[in-house]
Amino acid sequence: MRVLMLTKGLDVGGAERVVADLATHLVDNGHDVEIAVISGSRLALAPLLRSRGVGVVSLPGNDRVGLRGVLAVRRSLRRGEYDVVHAHGPAAIALAGRFSPRPVVGTVHGMWRALRPASRLAVRSSSHRVHLVAVSTTVRAALPSRLRANVTVIGHGVDIAAADRAAAAAATEAAATTLRLLTVASHRPEKNYGNLLQAVAHARALGADDLHLTAIGEGPRLAAHRALAARLGLAEIVSF
Repeated sequence: MRVLMLTKGLDVGGAERVVADLATHLVDNGHDVEIAVISGSRLALAPLLRSRGVGVVSLPGNDRVGLRGVLAVRRSLRRGEYDVVHAHGPAAIALAGRFSPRPVVGTVHGMWRALRPASRLAVRSSSHRVHLVAVSTTVRAALPSRLRANVTVIGHGVDIAAADRAAAAAATEAAATTLRLLTVASHRPEKNYGNLLQAVAHARALGADDLHLTAIGEGPRLAAHRALAARLGLAEIVSF
């Protein structure tokens, strides 16, 4: 197949990582994949993708898409001889549904209530032209009933072979005395860092003294989570 994937950005993030993994998997299985990025300044994953044989096209849009972004998306969709268009996120879903002459699949990565009213309207207006996919049953359940009825759930995949290789490599190393924990998530309420930090504090209270948590991510709640870690006595064993 020749596939066009349309996304607002290619930051180092959750949804963007799903886009990158899917694109490289398709290429590895013999398909021709191109990713059109609406906000041309958000290209952190582009070098990785290009090294794996995925085409990346930077469009002149911005985080709010903008008129130039809309026109560029329309040109990309109408001039390319694609078998299928896969749109990620509400803006991409709305634009692909409006302008693509080819079948469109649209993946919803986030919770419906977190979308702006304009984004919700855009998805609703394009839903009859797009086959929607949700990344979890929770995301699907949060959709309005009219959209939910025709949504397919496809959970995030795990590369089992890569996980097995990593486990084998770890088994050959000397056993570490410190239990090292890792979380990768933005500092927003939905990620529930408070619960994680409470769990680490509880583990210490039960005698798990030799552990360390590394938290990778940014976001508006970072300062609050640093403060909570300090209040819980975790300042020395949690690295943000």
